[in-house]
Amino acid sequence: MSAPPLEPQRLPNGLLWLARPVPGSQVAVRVVYRCGGRDDPTGRSGLSHLVLRLIAGASRYLEPGQFHRLIASAGGRTRIEIDEDFAALQTVVPAPQLERVLWAEAERMSNPRLDPDTLASARQQLRQAV
Repeated sequence: MSAPPLEPQRLPNGLLWLARPVPGSQVAVRVVYRCGGRDDPTGRSGLSHLVLRLIAGASRYLEPGQFHRLIASAGGRTRIEIDEDFAALQTVVPAPQLERVLWAEAERMSNPRLDPDTLASARQQLRQAV
């Protein structure tokens, strides 16, 4: 017997969320932004990738690289995915670390540090990815 389809729910702040229980010892948190390559200005490809790197960079309480170190120390991994329609940040960790990941994702979404150093770091990451 299959589970009934789950419907996204809208939080008071407008964020849509969907929880899908699956058996296993790991959890995945995937944050999807409805922007992608087709949203890049003409002649400025990679802009959505840069913005996603900025969001994933540093925040009020997370220093540059600290999110990834936090996830690695919890036994998890992260990845960025971008296509024409969306950009996504995905984190997979052992199930007992879910609260840590949710806090860190909320922190970097609500308090991104957008300063010259963070921008320079994001640009450097893009250059290395090419």
